[in-house]
Amino acid sequence: MKIKTKLLIAFSIATVLPVLVVSSITAFLASDQALKSFSKNSGQTLGAVEETFDQFMSDIKYVVGFISESESVTASDAKPLTTYHEKQGKAPSKIAEQNGGREASIFNMFEAIGNNNPNFVYVYMGDDSDGYLEWPGTYEYAEWNPKQRAWYTRAMENPGKIALRDAYYWEPDDAVYVSAVRTYKKGNDIGGVVAVDVSIKTLTEMANKTKLGETGQSNGNREDGDYFSRCASS
Repeated sequence: MKIKTKLLIAFSIATVLPVLVVSSITAFLASDQALKSFSKNSGQTLGAVEETFDQFMSDIKYVVGFISESESVTASDAKPLTTYHEKQGKAPSKIAEQNGGREASIFNMFEAIGNNNPNFVYVYMGDDSDGYLEWPGTYEYAEWNPKQRAWYTRAMENPGKIALRDAYYWEPDDAVYVSAVRTYKKGNDIGGVVAVDVSIKTLTEMANKTKLGETGQSNGNREDGDYFSRCASS
């Protein structure tokens, strides 16, 4: 091999090799930085979604707590709610309107809460005498005993505490809901259970709409002010 050829090869190696080394290091650092950036952004997104969910569920629990301590619900001398044991179905909204008095008062409260909280699907309660009341209350219930329902028994497992019921499928709506439940007092005894339902679809849409600010905090998509403030002002 000629000396010229050897020098050319040596020169090429001396020139190209550092470039390859530098390029490899640069590519590695860029890839590593991209991975770290992706990991950071993913963590911020998940954190923002969790924050949004926590705030949303806190609002629901706040409303359930308010209902369970309202005077119309806890009145010690209150008559039992209407029962739905018969085979012939009847709608709670119509029954409340017909009966008036306490049932109408509670239904009006449920209605105000529901109308001011678009993410609430059902607001309802059952008492220790198998009575039941619900907003919007348009379905006709027959052979219905609230004390045998999972939301009632879930609340009775932790009297006085707000609990979340596992997601359940409600066939009439072809939808999946999550419930926040709590027992209420009637005098010194447990008078029954109150509950609020929200849709899993709502929670999914909230996750999809969660936006991040420059600091990684959720900008949110909720209106100013919490749900309780809006329903309480109605």
